[in-house]
Amino acid sequence: MVRALFRLVRIVYSKYRGFQRVWVYVIAAPIQLIISIILQSPLLIWHDIIYLSNEHYCFVSLTNSRGVLWPTLSIYSIPVVCSLLFYIRTIYFIRQQSNQVTMIVKRRQERDLTAIRRIVINIGLLCAIGSPGLLCIAISVIISGNPYPLSLRILWIGVETAILPLSILMISMT
Repeated sequence: MVRALFRLVRIVYSKYRGFQRVWVYVIAAPIQLIISIILQSPLLIWHDIIYLSNEHYCFVSLTNSRGVLWPTLSIYSIPVVCSLLFYIRTIYFIRQQSNQVTMIVKRRQERDLTAIRRIVINIGLLCAIGSPGLLCIAISVIISGNPYPLSLRILWIGVETAILPLSILMISMT
């Protein structure tokens, strides 16, 4: 999300010198970390994280709908929506510009737009890889009322196998 913010500021708000300073980007990552901690803290306040004896570690019980929906919405939805809004705003700005922009600036903007597009593709791929596990969990809870004993392991295997290819893809694409 910080990369998408960087591209947005570089293209849309390039005339505002306050946004061009290095400290803005140095502060952006810790602010994003603090926001994510604040978003996850209700799970601790609500006591939704419990010890799962079948899995032998602490996690949110899959039968607790509030405990499952909150992290799903806050971990996946907020970053994806923010990145998409940054991308849409950047596209809107580039389409609104007149032909008075120099070719150098236009080339830089197109390169930044391509980078944002690739970032959104990577986020979409990561969400797509995690969705079969979530679907398996949802189906097992709806049908039997109890999750399949290996549901969490099925959920995490998609994410674990995707980390290396998506990291390489991110480096090669941007």
